[in-house]
Amino acid sequence: MNTDQLRADLRRRAEQAPAPPPDLAAQVLRRRRRARRQRAGLLAVAIAVVLVVTAIPLALTVLRAPAVAGRIYTLPTRGSLADDRALLAELVRAPWSSKLSYVGSDGSAYVAGTDLAAGIPASDRMVVFAGD
Repeated sequence: MNTDQLRADLRRRAEQAPAPPPDLAAQVLRRRRRARRQRAGLLAVAIAVVLVVTAIPLALTVLRAPAVAGRIYTLPTRGSLADDRALLAELVRAPWSSKLSYVGSDGSAYVAGTDLAAGIPASDRMVVFAGD
């Protein structure tokens, strides 16, 4: 088969092909929009599944966790220096307030006053964390 025969065969087959529909561009756009909506829907479903799969165990963990905030004072001291009883006793006896003056980055002077912990008697104080 030479090029002339090939061209003739292609022309004959092109003439036999049906004419495209008059609204071909509209059909292509509809199919494209439908495919885009399907992809967006699948993505939304995938995100919802991931959120549910991660949220349920997280919620169960939070609900099952003991309320440590109220019991924190009954727990032993934590940290790498928790076994150093002398250090813990010294920290409890130390003053828990300071009167420091310093200059801020804008040049204004600040005076730090006493904080709320200063009013707690040493006998009621405890060290929750002691570490390096």
